[in-house]
Amino acid sequence: MKDEFTKIKAGKGVLKRYKCYLLLFYRNELLMEVHHHGHVHHQRKWKEYLFQFLMLFIAVFCGFLAEYKLEHFIEKERAKELGITLYEELKSDSSNLDQVIHNRQEKVAHLRYIYNYIKDSTLQKLPRDFYPHFVWSFFAVSYIQFEPKDGMLEQLKISGSLRYFRNVELQKAVGDFSVAVNNLRTRLERETTVTATINRDFTLNHIDLDWVDKLTGNGEASVYNSLKKYEKEDQVLQASILNLSALNKAATCNLILYNLQLLTSTRNNQMAQYQQASSRLMKLLRAKYDLQ
Repeated sequence: MKDEFTKIKAGKGVLKRYKCYLLLFYRNELLMEVHHHGHVHHQRKWKEYLFQFLMLFIAVFCGFLAEYKLEHFIEKERAKELGITLYEELKSDSSNLDQVIHNRQEKVAHLRYIYNYIKDSTLQKLPRDFYPHFVWSFFAVSYIQFEPKDGMLEQLKISGSLRYFRNVELQKAVGDFSVAVNNLRTRLERETTVTATINRDFTLNHIDLDWVDKLTGNGEASVYNSLKKYEKEDQVLQASILNLSALNKAATCNLILYNLQLLTSTRNNQMAQYQQASSRLMKLLRAKYDLQ
């Protein structure tokens, strides 16, 4: 037992010391039994009982400290792991949103071009640049869509793992970001409704989709890449506005202005709120877990 006691004593950590105290207690107990072997009728002194009680108390107390320290260490490591994963998700989303906002600013420019042209033209003879702007404005949609990534956030909430973030400021930032995600998603659903109803009907009634089909090589290339390529080249694809006689210029201009207001408001409000909440949360995560 002496060799084992020496070996454990040389170790480090609370658990090692806990074992050391237990061995020390049992060794002292054994020595007392050997010492009193020839004195059966000898009664132990109260100091011996007090010493044994103290040793047992110390052993139990050290075990409690070891368990507490281990649990605290595990929670700290788990919080760091979750924080890093959440940070990477936010970082990726932030980059995607920056690109979407840039694309939305381009779409606003396309809508402005169409608005000014329809307002001031007879629409009988269209310039080469008109149809690309026309298609960008009403037909091309996916390049301005954004879906917030909140998989890690939902996991934190459902599993109750938010308790690992003991920092009050960090907890508040997570809550604010969750609200921003919900607000943005609700707003984007409204945009999707407009796209799938009013804009869709206008597209089917007035945009020559045969022109789009030729532009994309019968659908072999994406609309986005085909339009970008067309803008850089000198190729001319003739097109006209379908059902021109039925086109209400005033109603069309109102539709364009509605889309402009919708896009601009989303960018200046819900997307800006999302960016601010995301940026603040990323800043706190960087400071807390020394991230880059």
